[in-house]
Amino acid sequence: MAPYEKMIKIIGRWTITVELEYLGDDYPIAASSGSTIKPLMLPDGSEDTLAVEEYEDFVINLLGVFDRRDFEVIEERERPYSHSYYYDLVKKDQFNKKDYKYILYIRVSDHELGPERKQNQRKWFSDHSEAQKTPKSKSKQRWKLKRLTVNKDAYYSYDEALDDIEDRLISM
Repeated sequence: MAPYEKMIKIIGRWTITVELEYLGDDYPIAASSGSTIKPLMLPDGSEDTLAVEEYEDFVINLLGVFDRRDFEVIEERERPYSHSYYYDLVKKDQFNKKDYKYILYIRVSDHELGPERKQNQRKWFSDHSEAQKTPKSKSKQRWKLKRLTVNKDAYYSYDEALDDIEDRLISM
């Protein structure tokens, strides 16, 4: 088999969901779990500007973790109606050679996916991966799903989540 005929294998798709719950006006102190992750919305429905800035800093820092681990963003999308960001990444050396061994899909969001979206995920990722494979002469690629949820049950701070994500990347 010629090198350009190698299959692209998606080794993971991570969904990073930041689930937030309003804990009262003194919520950083009221969080008995020790969580420093604050809800993006106040009870009146308005955005908490500081919490949104911290969340967006987390997203930027997350991209820094992927950069340090030699991943290149090949496509990014943002949902206009929520704080959801989607990133497709490949290893930098594979990006430069235009020969992707695998594509890593990342979703960072402030909410879980609805049931209708979950049902369509497998087909969407299969179709999307096929469209993104490089070179195009490769056989159909395989992929598997990995989920990483960042919420009050799993992590108590954005820094703790970033550290764990970096540890997971080291083992890839």
